[in-house]
Parts: sequence; structure tokens; C-alpha cells
Amino acid sequence: MLLEIASATEFLCRLIPSGQLSTQQTDELKKYLSQIMSQKFSSHWDVDQPFIGNAYRSICNFAGRMDPLLYSVALQAQIDPSIIEQYLPKDLVLWVDPYSVSYRVGDHGPVRTLYEDRSRGRVTLKSPSPKGQTSPRKLNYVLAN
Repeated sequence: MLLEIASATEFLCRLIPSGQLSTQQTDELKKYLSQIMSQKFSSHWDVDQPFIGNAYRSICNFAGRMDPLLYSVALQAQIDPSIIEQYLPKDLVLWVDPYSVSYRVGDHGPVRTLYEDRSRGRVTLKSPSPKGQTSPRKLNYVLAN
């Protein structure tokens, strides 16, 4: 989880142009982003089923409304939330999943990968069968070729 959160944190902080925040503010922002994401995601992090809970682990900026996680982080880092919001792409979604961090800008934009652990091979999602038994269902998503 640490590599994925570090990747997401770096991405979000790079969206803010240099000179907008002091080095100390940027460091505080990174620190609180890492802490809050770790706390929030820890109960929804299953390496055996990495796509379960991925909506819960997403960070969104839709219709001029900044994600509450980012708003909270800005306040804890003593940064005006409007500074962060100003530089976030409109309609941004950032997904932080086990073995993968990706984002999309716009409803129909392409999904771009920021981090991917290709050593994991094919990922499967276990879902209950109609009889109540658990059986693996292969996804069309392949983490490694």
C-alpha cells in the first residue's frame, strides 16, 4: 500500500506548480496525504481482490467540488484549499488500488496508469456464485503481459 500511496501523493503534489507552495507546505501536504490515505484505505485494501472497494479508494474532483479527503488534507497542512482546487484538473478521478494507481480526466478521457506492479500477473476477482459458493471470475484486466 505504501508504494501506491506514494505514487498518488507525488502525482497530486506535482499538479500544483512550483512557487505556489513553499517547500515546507509541500512537505506537509505530502505527509498528511500519505497519513490520511493510509488510514482511510487500510480497511478497504485486499491484495487478493484488488478491485473490491476501488470506488472507496478513489479521489475525485467533479463539478467544481473537491474531494473531502483533499479538503481535509489541505486544512491539516494549513494550506488554503482553494490553492489545491485551482490546479486540479476538472473531472479528475484518481484510483489507488493494490498494485495499481491510475487516473482519468473527464467522463470519457482515457485511463492513464501512474504505477503498476507488473510482477503480480493476472488478477482475478472472487465473487459469490448463484449457489452461494465462491468461484474466481477472470477479469479482462491484465496487470502484466
